[in-house]
Amino acid sequence: MGYENWVTYTLGDVCTVTDCQHKTAPSVDFKTPYKMLRTSNIRNGRIDNINVNYVTREIYEEWSVRGKLEFNDVILTREAPMGEVGIIKSEEKFFLGQRMLQLKANRNIITPDFLYYALQAKELQNQIKMQEGTGSVVSNIRIPLLKKFSVSLPRTIQQQERITKILRDIDNKIEINNEINKGLEELAQTIYKRWFIDFEFPVGKGETYKTSGGKFVDSDLGLIPEGWRVSQLNEIFNIVNGFAFQSKNYLEDGLYKVVTIKNVEDGFFDKQNFKTINELPLKLKEEQKIKECDILMSLTGNVGRVCLAYGNDLMLNQRVAKITPKNIKMNGFIYVLLRNNRTKDMIVRIGKGTAQQNLSSTELKNLPCILPSTKHGNLLFSFNEIISKIVGNFKEIETLIELRNTLLPKLMSGEIHIPEVEGEMERCLQRVN
Repeated sequence: MGYENWVTYTLGDVCTVTDCQHKTAPSVDFKTPYKMLRTSNIRNGRIDNINVNYVTREIYEEWSVRGKLEFNDVILTREAPMGEVGIIKSEEKFFLGQRMLQLKANRNIITPDFLYYALQAKELQNQIKMQEGTGSVVSNIRIPLLKKFSVSLPRTIQQQERITKILRDIDNKIEINNEINKGLEELAQTIYKRWFIDFEFPVGKGETYKTSGGKFVDSDLGLIPEGWRVSQLNEIFNIVNGFAFQSKNYLEDGLYKVVTIKNVEDGFFDKQNFKTINELPLKLKEEQKIKECDILMSLTGNVGRVCLAYGNDLMLNQRVAKITPKNIKMNGFIYVLLRNNRTKDMIVRIGKGTAQQNLSSTELKNLPCILPSTKHGNLLFSFNEIISKIVGNFKEIETLIELRNTLLPKLMSGEIHIPEVEGEMERCLQRVN
């Protein structure tokens, strides 16, 4: 039951809605301060500000003529897919691509954060889902109907702020962990470049190989340290291809999760959109089961995306490869090697297909790599601690997301009272710190 002091408005009462331009902005192939957000950048309540298209200042101004995106503006995707929500929490210069809406809270009635969380709660999401099948080609949200959607909220801004602070504290902790992981990834790549590209690996007290006058020899990949050699990836790992699961066997909330190409993002294991089954196929091989810290790679579409898996009851689908090190101590090195831009460029070059790229496991295994001498072999075992920390942070994020998803519908409907949650929240956040 909601609070007695909750009231119901229409969305048109509590915010202004601004449509996007209905054409694609011309982008440039270099970074600028001006970033176009597409529907693919808005997922699970978050804005991906990395994988964006860049434009010139002139295009940014032209495409923002209806209104510039500002701090605390809420973004809603109106189709393909409908109902994904994000909120601007930076001063970056974003603008909307196609099929998106800008919602600006009327702060006399509703806070931007409450609007953001309300759009993710059942009351509004159910109204959005009712628009399925409303378009001639794809489902979409029509602005006049959107403005008529009903939304319930506490009458006072102070009460709204108490509710959203609980959810925002969780989201902030998630964001901190994501930033920590970003830093760990950057650290791993910095070490890899210094040791395996610049050859400035440690050789003594405060000394590094190249700077201290280490000897080099010619190779197919250029000069490499004496005693090092050029090999192929198949010397250090095997590739396990996924099982051809039948879509007719997929269920809602099955016992086993099928890891498809959509779950493998670059550096991120997307656990929000699993296909599931209740029974394992008799022909499923043991190695097609996924364990914690297994390395996964996409073989179709944006080929060469690599992430670390974690969780239970995960099964490998076709067009996703599992990379299994021949020496388990090299797992971290292999992950960092495959995430390195040089390796990723080689992988993209061997991908085949015009409409959609496909990557051959055989060609992947034959790609060259530089391996150290026995004397310097311990360098290969130096990345495991970093990837263990990355996976540990992702698991903590998963726990926080589950907590958030449990609390969000109850808080946004008034089902639970704030004092019941605040003390438990403080203890929970202390446990994951």
